[in-house]
Amino acid sequence: MQYNNIRLYPFDTDENDPEELALNETIRNIIPFAVVGSERNVIIDGKPVRGRKNKWGVINVEDETHCEFVHLRNFLTRTHLQDLIETTAQIHYEAFRSKQLLALKDASARPAQGSA
Repeated sequence: MQYNNIRLYPFDTDENDPEELALNETIRNIIPFAVVGSERNVIIDGKPVRGRKNKWGVINVEDETHCEFVHLRNFLTRTHLQDLIETTAQIHYEAFRSKQLLALKDASARPAQGSA
């Protein structure tokens, strides 16, 4: 990834305090996340938990020793949600908006060139 200059989120900035830098490093060390999802509850030790049954047993989605869903959920919705919202608005939406405006400009310029 370094060879191709691919930066991994979360990005460290000068605004981050040492606690945020440590959290970001912890998150980067987990990447790629090994995530198992499920919409069903299964019974484990008499308790219903969100999980998935397979021929080897049951994968408990909420158990950090089974998968890293909890880490991903906490990362996206608890510790970095505001940054995700701002990144989406500032970078991704603005890139989309610029493309749309350029396409609109190109489309409006074509008929004018044809009638001249």
